[in-house]
Amino acid sequence: MIFKMQKRISILIAGLILLSACSPKMDSRIARGFELLKKENYQQAIELLQEVLRDDKRNINALMLLQSAYNEVGDYEQSIVQGKAVLKIDPNNQIAYQNSAFAYRRLERDEDAIRSYKSLLALSPEDEQANVQLGLTLAEQGRYEEAIEAIKKTLRLTGEDSFLLQTLGICNLRLQRYDQAVDAFDRIIKSKKTPKLLAKARLNIGDVYYAMGEPEKAIEQYAMIAREQDREIYRRAQHYIRSLNQVPDGAKKKIIDDVPFPPRSYIQKTLEGYCGSATLKMALNFLGDSVSQKAIAEQVEDDRGALPYALWKFAVERGFQAYLGIADISEIKYWIDRGYPILVSFLEPEYGWGHFALVVGYDEIKDIIITHDILNWISDREIPTSEFLHAWNYYGRSSLFIFPVGIDLPHNFERNIYAQNCLRDFKGDFLYVQGNKKEAIMELEAAILGSPPLPSTYAMLARFYVNDPTKNAKANQYLSTALTMGPSNGFTLLHAGAFYYIRKEHTKALAVLKKGLELYPSAYELRQKLAAVYIKLRDPANAVIELEKLKKQCKREPSCRDQKQINNDLVVSYIFLENYGKAIEANQELIGMSLTSEEKLQALGKHAGLGILDKQPEVVRESMRQILEFLPEDDPKRQDWNELLRAMDTRGMRVDVKLEKDTERGQFKFVEFYAIKFDAVADSVAHANQ
Repeated sequence: MIFKMQKRISILIAGLILLSACSPKMDSRIARGFELLKKENYQQAIELLQEVLRDDKRNINALMLLQSAYNEVGDYEQSIVQGKAVLKIDPNNQIAYQNSAFAYRRLERDEDAIRSYKSLLALSPEDEQANVQLGLTLAEQGRYEEAIEAIKKTLRLTGEDSFLLQTLGICNLRLQRYDQAVDAFDRIIKSKKTPKLLAKARLNIGDVYYAMGEPEKAIEQYAMIAREQDREIYRRAQHYIRSLNQVPDGAKKKIIDDVPFPPRSYIQKTLEGYCGSATLKMALNFLGDSVSQKAIAEQVEDDRGALPYALWKFAVERGFQAYLGIADISEIKYWIDRGYPILVSFLEPEYGWGHFALVVGYDEIKDIIITHDILNWISDREIPTSEFLHAWNYYGRSSLFIFPVGIDLPHNFERNIYAQNCLRDFKGDFLYVQGNKKEAIMELEAAILGSPPLPSTYAMLARFYVNDPTKNAKANQYLSTALTMGPSNGFTLLHAGAFYYIRKEHTKALAVLKKGLELYPSAYELRQKLAAVYIKLRDPANAVIELEKLKKQCKREPSCRDQKQINNDLVVSYIFLENYGKAIEANQELIGMSLTSEEKLQALGKHAGLGILDKQPEVVRESMRQILEFLPEDDPKRQDWNELLRAMDTRGMRVDVKLEKDTERGQFKFVEFYAIKFDAVADSVAHANQ
């Protein structure tokens, strides 16, 4: 089984059924509020339940539903207030304890969450969710002894669960209980789960033997991992085998102890994919600042994530000595040896997104860099050194050094990491994103006067000047300089691709972006721009290849906001190819996304038209029915849709569709999205939808 935080509404259903049995005269507004919650109309539910409580402030059903609603809208402080009100009336209310623990976790008040879970378990010792969440919270806190006991209890209740066994193994490993760690991972193997889980467990056992100082046994375990089980895990295992068989003279390792891990529960619910605030929290917490991720995120994050300058600014404002710079691996190791983790930005090797992580160690025996980041929760993440260096180079090896005020720095430290130029470069990027283009350009122009200037600075200036005819020569010069200085810098190649795209020099854009993807095959931003170029070049076959890859990457990254655009582009490209079945699949996914009312109607209308093109009357009929459900009762279009639907239900259809290509926009266009003619109807009824 997979343990995920269930919606609070699902817990309340059972509780309210029990309570309603004792309260036959339950206020009818409670039932309405309940229905609003099920339909995810949270704000309306909150207003209605507040109205009930103004009439009866001790209405426990209203209080419980209101607590659930506040959890769903992210107002966790109010959720806790409502939970306390419930417990004042009913000190044994299990639902209130569960909901309160949920809210405390989101607020990173883990000690309060632990108390709530323990109170709940005192009332219901076999509550599976409470047991597992208690175990995970304790593990996050580094209270591994207690976490192990809670997880063992959960396993007795639920049976062998691979996630819990993995957590149990990690907790034992961190306590250096190697035999117990091996036992936990071996139980995953014996349970015969998916090939990937088996490979991961085998890798974990190898890591335990390595930690025990038995590299031969570690190699035996790594060698048992097959490529067919999981390519990424197999590749890592093979790297470890090669490294352990060829240990260089003088190889050493260093890991900084007691660096916190990211708060898994908060990230999963509220800041999915927001690695910037999570990584900065780990760094500042390690240096003695107990700031929460929520407080950081409110200052540095938006829908696109965080920028390095925003992280630097936050650290400085918290009273730390911080430097943005371009480092090399020797600089990283220098500070790791002295006990200071370094925050780096790089292209995440597996997912292809820009990523922040905290480098906490290195191991020259296994030839790895060790990080803490949101992808690994309570365990160290090990990245082969060559892979890390390549991914780090995508953004020019940008790094954020954070120290206590007054630390003695090595001679020429700031100069060695190009601190002044980097700060201007990153500030220019930050200001541009904030909409301050004039100030951004001033910072970047000042940065190129420094020594040495950075290729990313030239690339950004070229892109910012691309639409200014008075700066045409300068833009060309800056772009040429950027590509000469940073021919393998992914960020520079991305800006160059965007430059040529804006100039409508699509062939040049294609060449630059393809080079970028040859160097960084997983790079999401490069692939996204390449797909756009193929669409402009009216090359739907290649556009589809890149868009399908983008769709997979987007689904794997919780913070991705491009799903709608990708699916829209897929629909257009598949229509170009006259593959209407695939266009229907892409459009069906689009309909299931979070859309505005206008977008929903357009997607449904398009779906009906695609059903006609693909000769699928059921698709057309179902789309029409959904449109009728969606349209207001007084909408004049309802009459036409109703007429079409009745005719289809009784007469069938034949298709007459007029299509043409919009060469200016490089897109496929329905002049008449579809026209349906019925045998029994003299005049066809046409509906246009572009």
